[in-house]
Amino acid sequence: MKSNKQNLRLGVLWADPYCGNLGVAALSYSTIILFEEVSRRTGIRFDYTLWGAGRCGRGMLDTGRERIPVRTVRPFLGGDLPAFAKGCLANPLRVGTPLFVLDFLRYDLVADIGAGDSYSDIYGITRFRNMDFTKSWARRLRKQYILLPQTIGPYASEEARRKAARSMSAAGLIFARDRMSFDCARELLPEKPVERTIDTAFFLPYEKTVFDGEKVKVGINISGLLWHGGYTQDNQFGLRSDYRRTVLAVLDGLSAREDVELHLIAHVIGDPRFVDEDTHVIGKLAEQYPRAVVSPAFRTPVEAKSYIAGMDFFTGARMHACIAAISSGVPVYPMAYSRKFNGLFGETLGYNSLGDLKTMDSDEILSGLFAAFEKRNELKNEIEQICRRIVEPEKEKMIDKLSEYIERHA
Repeated sequence: MKSNKQNLRLGVLWADPYCGNLGVAALSYSTIILFEEVSRRTGIRFDYTLWGAGRCGRGMLDTGRERIPVRTVRPFLGGDLPAFAKGCLANPLRVGTPLFVLDFLRYDLVADIGAGDSYSDIYGITRFRNMDFTKSWARRLRKQYILLPQTIGPYASEEARRKAARSMSAAGLIFARDRMSFDCARELLPEKPVERTIDTAFFLPYEKTVFDGEKVKVGINISGLLWHGGYTQDNQFGLRSDYRRTVLAVLDGLSAREDVELHLIAHVIGDPRFVDEDTHVIGKLAEQYPRAVVSPAFRTPVEAKSYIAGMDFFTGARMHACIAAISSGVPVYPMAYSRKFNGLFGETLGYNSLGDLKTMDSDEILSGLFAAFEKRNELKNEIEQICRRIVEPEKEKMIDKLSEYIERHA
């Protein structure tokens, strides 16, 4: 790593602050906020390039507390080296083909967040190849690189296991955001130091929205992805629960209560033609449940978290919507569709009010959710303890580890 000790060029990979998936955007914001704290402690300033953004250019990241200058770059999704070479030959002037390597060379340090949960093949081998592609280039170009807190694994294919082990072996610092990811990394690389921590989105700032009225404000996030059965639309994630039936039963139960004000909250906002988008499903459900309040189309993850922070109870199947709730002190009942939920909420936080769509049927999910709703004051106290005992110390540990590594290599 080369630096004048005052200004370090940092490439943050798979971090898109403009992404319609507000979970991905939350990771981008939180990562920059984290490095700004490192900057204050070390005296090293960072010149940020967010690699993987939906648009290119320079702008200001407004966290609600400060405005941070960033540069954003749109990637070429190569998948692997042969696909990259083919794309370069087919369209050599496209942003992100040869220019991708040239841009990579300018960084003093690379920090890869893998969109939070995509360093796995559960979403398909193509997505894994894209995520590994950047890590493999960092290794080839002998860049100092860090794997920021993310889900590592599971890996169903031998190709994914082999490539992940090779890429991680060259990383200078690895953060796993839950115990299961930590165990997976250690299994692949028994001798490699790995730091077990939590998701950076816990550190996203917010200003709690205050709602009028005496009713209990209950937010529910409906995942368009699960509503349609995953990207393949054939129960891609192997859910035991019927997600549509479960959601409708929750809406029926909550909307029937006179003391509840129901809020339908989207956390992936984009082209409604995509199955991975929430607002088109919520729009249809709003017609069935006219008393429900439909949340705004949030422009930033800070806006989304601020809105969720105003809820008295929250449930959903978007993990970062649930993180927004728990990290702002809101009693939450996550609906897990992959081990990333279980690893974070159960194993790392010790928070057991969680429904597992893969192992529980709809009736079990509903029973657990309404039991959590009734004991929401108890859960609120539990969450306060979790934030004090786990979240704040983990934030300090992460800042310390990053500061130590960067000062050592700057």
